[in-house]
Amino acid sequence: VDPAGGPCINTKSILRPNLTSLSGAWLLPLVPLFLRALSMFTATASGGRGHPSSSSCSGYEKHALLNRLLFYLLIMLLRTYVLFVGLNFLEDVVTTTTTGEWYEEERCWYQDMLKGRKRRVNCYGRG
Repeated sequence: VDPAGGPCINTKSILRPNLTSLSGAWLLPLVPLFLRALSMFTATASGGRGHPSSSSCSGYEKHALLNRLLFYLLIMLLRTYVLFVGLNFLEDVVTTTTTGEWYEEERCWYQDMLKGRKRRVNCYGRG
């Protein structure tokens, strides 16, 4: 915790804005699959030169890559809709039952903890 009373935030981090954006959260986990597919298809196109295992990619390898891609997409969809959307709704329901009021934009319990330009936006980060 920093002396100002808020959590410590490394403002010099290059990855933080990319990893916390929607495009970063969806595209970065797929980079290894795209690289694997690129290596498989370039090996097939070159007739196997430079590819240690075989002269061309087997149907099994392509099928495994497709299954892995679909599994990754399923996990990311579950993460997005169950964890983010669903748990935000659950938070609103719990807040409503404990306070007796639905969430209001004007009231934000963490507004005074926000730093810099984020403080100017009412309830920054609340989706």
